[in-house]
Amino acid sequence: MKEKFDVLVIDSRYKHSLAAVRCLGKHDLNILSGSAKFSPTKFSRFSKKSFRYDNENFERDLIEQLEKYDVDLVVPIDYKSNIKCSKIAGEIRKYSNIVIADYDKMIVASNKEKMIEILNNTKINFPKSYVVKNKKDIGKISVLKKMAIKSAEEERGEKVEYVESGKDLAVKLEERLEHGTQIVQEYVEGFGCAFFALCDNGKVLQSFQHKRIRQYPESGGVSSVAESFYDKNLEKCGEEIIGKLKWTGVCMVEFICDEKNGKYYFIEFNPKFWGSLDLSISCGIEFPYLLYRFSKGEEIVNLDYESGRRFQWVLPEDTIRIRSAKNKWDAMKDWGRDFFGKKTKSDFGYIFNDPIPTLIRMVGAFYKLIIK
Repeated sequence: MKEKFDVLVIDSRYKHSLAAVRCLGKHDLNILSGSAKFSPTKFSRFSKKSFRYDNENFERDLIEQLEKYDVDLVVPIDYKSNIKCSKIAGEIRKYSNIVIADYDKMIVASNKEKMIEILNNTKINFPKSYVVKNKKDIGKISVLKKMAIKSAEEERGEKVEYVESGKDLAVKLEERLEHGTQIVQEYVEGFGCAFFALCDNGKVLQSFQHKRIRQYPESGGVSSVAESFYDKNLEKCGEEIIGKLKWTGVCMVEFICDEKNGKYYFIEFNPKFWGSLDLSISCGIEFPYLLYRFSKGEEIVNLDYESGRRFQWVLPEDTIRIRSAKNKWDAMKDWGRDFFGKKTKSDFGYIFNDPIPTLIRMVGAFYKLIIK
């Protein structure tokens, strides 16, 4: 008789994979976790068993595990595994269940050029954008202020880069065009925020919103501290995009709010679980468990949550941010204010409840802060 697992979490090495495993395990679900590299999640008390797979043979290794074990639900975390799982969803469903968007929708949602085409037929704001497919397109761009350069396709994604002159823009684009089509957008001053959701064919079943308080690196990166909030206008924007895509599964719709006019500008669509998952879970919106319940056919009722609650990723983002900050003293004060704040929770808070992966991540954080 096959060993039984309620959920298989793929890409377990990420911090939000660990958040998902802890959330599911808290509800007494048996969790199998898999990763291509070393994973702190392997040592979580909520991960009953783990395995390693080869990225080059991802599909083969995944099916082998599904043949070996009796798994109710497959949950991919990383972008690439979501794409691969979406492509072979039919094969996965011969052995288990998976709640994921169709492959063609996944490709559209991950392509910034295609998303711009979709948004052109809506009233949703987005930064003035240029699609650059070859060197001739570079000359069509007028650089009036700071610009952001992004890869059009997530799978070929280079890091976002910022330029402030036409000369720098041309140099960067010539380098990046070797990796495919690029998107150049006017930089919007404001705070980063996002609309998160669990969806069924374009209908939002549960949503959550956050705004970034700090990020690492400061020039633009992942949240190191984020805060829950709610804005009806952001909800409308997020729901409209999800409806246009007829999305199924979890997603993150990222925006920047221009504080001068209060308008939200669409930045990108993230077709998977997001890095700041800990925050929504700490606010009582347990997306991983809601996804599991939805896969079982249970009705999902959109729950309310408290605004103004923060989560600090001490291990490592907000800690190593101190090293790279322009004003290290202010960064240290910000770190301490949130670490000891009554309305702020942190990943260090798992030290007693799930100590081993927390200690592993702590060692990694201080290594990056002091040595690297």
